[in-house]
Amino acid sequence: MRNIIIFETSTWKNYLPITLAHPVFELRIGNFTNLERYQAVFKDANVGLISRAYFNQILKETHLLRVNEDLFGLEGEILFMNGSIHPPNNFSEVVDAAPEESIFLAAGKVLGFKTSKNIAEKVEILTKIPSENDLLRILVREAKAVDVKLDMLNYIWDLVNQNPTFIEEDFKGLYSSKRAGIVDDGVYFYNKDFVHIGKTAKVDSGAILDAREGPIWLSGGVHVHPNTVITGPAYVGWRSEILAGAKIHPGCSIGPQCKIGGEIEQSILLGYSNKSHEGYIGHSYIGEWVNLGALTTTSDLKNNYSEIKVLVDGSNEIPTGHIKIGSFIGDHTKLGIGTLLNSGTVIGFSANLFGGGMCPKYVPSFSWGTKDELVEYKLDKAIETAEVVLPRRGKKLSNNQRDIFKIIYNNTKTDRFDRNIFLGKELVK
Repeated sequence: MRNIIIFETSTWKNYLPITLAHPVFELRIGNFTNLERYQAVFKDANVGLISRAYFNQILKETHLLRVNEDLFGLEGEILFMNGSIHPPNNFSEVVDAAPEESIFLAAGKVLGFKTSKNIAEKVEILTKIPSENDLLRILVREAKAVDVKLDMLNYIWDLVNQNPTFIEEDFKGLYSSKRAGIVDDGVYFYNKDFVHIGKTAKVDSGAILDAREGPIWLSGGVHVHPNTVITGPAYVGWRSEILAGAKIHPGCSIGPQCKIGGEIEQSILLGYSNKSHEGYIGHSYIGEWVNLGALTTTSDLKNNYSEIKVLVDGSNEIPTGHIKIGSFIGDHTKLGIGTLLNSGTVIGFSANLFGGGMCPKYVPSFSWGTKDELVEYKLDKAIETAEVVLPRRGKKLSNNQRDIFKIIYNNTKTDRFDRNIFLGKELVK
C-alpha cells in the first residue's frame, strides 16, 4: 500500500482568515477539500498529515489519521504532497511513472516528492512548516525534478475564481450523473444528464435545476425547497438546505449542513454555516459555523471597475489582479442584520458584529461591536456561543475545539491591539 503524507508550507498565510482554524488541506474547492481530493486521486493509500503543531489533536480527532511526530516510524517509499496543491485526476499516473527519488514541480514550486531515503529526517523538516523556497533548496540536491503542468493557486481568491472549473472537472473526472433521491413532480431540469441528485436528497416542486452552463451536484440528504433556482456549475454538500426562493448562481460550492437563502454567486462555504435570509453573497470564501444575518450583503465589484486589493494578514495589501472579489470570513463569525461588506473585506475568527451598515475592510479575530466601535470579544463568551450553536447541527464542542479557540485568541491578540483598532477595552458582560 502506498504511503502519502500531506504537508503544509508557510503559504497557508495566504489563505487567512480561513486557515486560522483549518490546515490548508482542509480547504474546499470544487466538490472536495484538498485532503478529500488526494484521497480520491490516490485510492486505498495510507494517508498521514503534517501541519502546524496546534492542529495535532484536532486532526487526530476529526480524521483519525497519523499526524506529525506519529509519522517518524514510516518505512519504504513515501509520497509527500503539498497540501495547498490541488492534484489533477491523473496525478497518480504521473507519480507512478516518475523515478524512485523525484521532486514534482510546477512553475518552480514544490508539488511534492517521492522518496524512500531519510524519511524521519524529512518528516522532521516538514513539521517546521518550511517556506516553498527552503523546501526546494533542501530537496533539489537529492531528487530528480519532474515538471508537472498545473495552474498554481496562490491566494484564497484564486480558489474562488477557479471554483467553477474545479466543479466541472470533478463532475467529469470522478463521478457520473445519477438521480437516486426524491424529485417531486413540477421540478424543471435544463440539461438533465448533468444533474446528480444523491441518495436521500430531496428536490421540491417548483425548483429549477439549470445545468446548461455547468453540472449540478446535490449530495445525499440535501433538501432543495420550492421555487429555488440552482444554476451550474454548482456543488451542494451533505444535508445542506437550499431554502425557498433562493437563487444559487454559477460557481458555488456549499459545504455540509449549510442553510442557504437569498442570493449567492461563485462563493465557497466550508460547512455548517447559515445564510438563511435575503441578501447577496458573491465571490466570497466563508468558513464553518458562520451566521450571516438578514440582508447581509457583499460588494464584489467596485463602482469604477478597478482592481480590488486585499489585506491578507491585516498589514500587507495584495493586488488580486481581479475586479470581482467579495469577502473572506473566518469560522464562528456572526454578522447581524443589515451588515454590508465592501469588496475585498477580511473578517477573522469568531468576530461578532452588529448594528448594520458598512463594516471595516479588515476585522481582526475576536472583535465584538459595531462598525464604529469594536472591543475585544472575551474568550469565554465566544466559547459559550459555540457551545450553543454546534448542537443545532447535531454536534458538540470538544475539548480539542475549545483549545483551538484559546490558541487562536492568543495568537491573534497582537493583531487586535497593535493596529489601534480597539480602544484597549475588553468585553465585560
